[in-house]
Amino acid sequence: MDQQQSFINLLTGQAVEPAEWQLALAVGDYYLNDRPVVAINGGMFLDDVPNIYGEIVSSEGCRPGMFITRGYSQWCPEGELGLFHICEATRQLTADEFEAARKEGWT
Repeated sequence: MDQQQSFINLLTGQAVEPAEWQLALAVGDYYLNDRPVVAINGGMFLDDVPNIYGEIVSSEGCRPGMFITRGYSQWCPEGELGLFHICEATRQLTADEFEAARKEGWT
């Protein structure tokens, strides 16, 4: 992927340039989305959303910068498949950090 590539934030319409570590995310990696912003019903925002701990499971059929992931949180401790954009990650996690978060109930 081009290291100078930027993406458009679909909520704000602004160009977003990912950090180098975000561009390096790959299948098998883990990440944290610290206090994500969630929009529902075309513009209503939730502001008390738990952290999302994700595992990147596939890139098949995805555009550059997108992955299929399984995300876990206090709201969804069993995990849920979904689409993920690299700019959503606030930090890459090690496998040990990911497992520690699982043991702590995704807090």
